[in-house]
Formats: sequence, C-alpha cells, structure tokens
Amino acid sequence: MASKTPQKTRAWYPKYGPHQFDAVRASDGTYTIGGVRNFVYRRDGSGTESWLTGVPVNTNDVVRTWYLLEPFTRFAAIAHPYFVFEMQDGSVLCFTIEGKRLSGEPYSALRGMLSAYELGYIWTTGLDCITMPLTRGALALYAYPLTLTPHESKETLRALLDGTHGLHETPEFYHTILNNCTIRFAHTIRAERIRPLPFDLSWYLPGWSDRYFMRTGLIAPTGDYREARRAHDLVRQAETVWGHIESRGERAIVDILKSAN
Repeated sequence: MASKTPQKTRAWYPKYGPHQFDAVRASDGTYTIGGVRNFVYRRDGSGTESWLTGVPVNTNDVVRTWYLLEPFTRFAAIAHPYFVFEMQDGSVLCFTIEGKRLSGEPYSALRGMLSAYELGYIWTTGLDCITMPLTRGALALYAYPLTLTPHESKETLRALLDGTHGLHETPEFYHTILNNCTIRFAHTIRAERIRPLPFDLSWYLPGWSDRYFMRTGLIAPTGDYREARRAHDLVRQAETVWGHIESRGERAIVDILKSAN
C-alpha cells in the first residue's frame, strides 16, 4: 500500500540510500552533496557498494554535459536517462532521477502512476553509472555529448543541485508519466531558460528522448538516429570500456565517453 504522503526516510532499496541526500549551497556558491553513490562493479558482476559523503561541487568547474540513455525493453519508448557533468580536472559527477522503491518491492509502471514510489534525485560517480548498467545486462547504453555551452552546463548543474535540496526539504511522489526522469529534466531546462524546449511526447516516454534532443539541437544531429545509436552505444564497445575501467578506474570515464563519439 502506498503511503498517503511522501516521506524522507523509509526502508529503501540500498541503491537509493537511506534517505534523500541534501545538496547544500554555501555563501560562495559552492555546494556539498550529502551522499554520492559509488556502487562499482566488475565484469563478473562482483563489486563494492558504498556512498561518498560530504562531496564538494563547484559549478564553475563544469565544462561539458553528457547524456546517457539505457533502454529497458525492446519497446523503444521505455528507457532511463543519466546526466554526466564533466569537470575541468577530468572528473565527472553523474545524476539520475528514480522512482524509489522499498526493499524487495518490484517496479510496476502502473503502480508508478498510483503514488507507490517516491521521487529520488541520485548523484553517482562515473564508475557507478557505467558499470551498473553493463553488469545488469543492459540492452544498450547510448552516450551523447550535449551541445550545452559551459555556462549552460553550469546553470543546469546548479538547477539540479538546487532541486536536490528542494526534494530533500519537501519529498514528492514519482509518477511514471507525469513526474518522471525526462520530464523533470525538461522542466528544469525550461524553467531556468537554459534552452527553449518545445513540448514532446518523449517527455513522457524517455526512450524517444535522444531523437527529440537531436531534433531540438541538444544533441548534434548525425544523420539517421539508428546509425547514431549504433555509433554511441557503450554496450557494443563493452570490451574496450572494461579495459579502460580496469586500467584507470574513475579517471577513465571521460575517455570512455569520448570513445563513443
């Protein structure tokens, strides 16, 4: 039974953390994220699961934003996006939005429309957002550089960090269609006037979002979207990806993303 009001702390699946971590803004404009997920896996599926606490972020350091899209089924409209912020020093900070489930609770798109899950803003390391999909047998993992300028990337990162703080203070329910990962990102871009994004069905159906971003210029168009997907698919390049990870760890993430472009 879904709770009548969203709550900060419940018995969540471990990958969501014990609660919605905060992102606190200091007087100098820098932020501290209370918890950054660092679930790192190996080719054989083994790995370590930990949370980095008190992670400092300076939005002035971001130089590029990447968009990752993981299809969940053969039905093209069902997928999950990630945003990867590349920093001046070569490090990355990843962001995703989830419908948080209780431990042992299965996901259901129908239940997601009935206030069964709560909205979660999740920050992760680069190894987390790459190795987790690869080891759970992702059908594909498309990696695209967005055409956001460094200033636009900074404003996007700032808005998502502020949104993290807002969600920490006022929890919300997730909705499969009306309050999902893609629609929250699109609303953030529009509300901050970073880019004028026209409404599109992909706001509700994330699996079409890369095609929408190509049409609107957020992803540089490269011809047929099917060809673009093949060229940008990290799963197709998995052997090379694992080689980079095993030799350089977290510092390999930017090179992995660039290799798919």
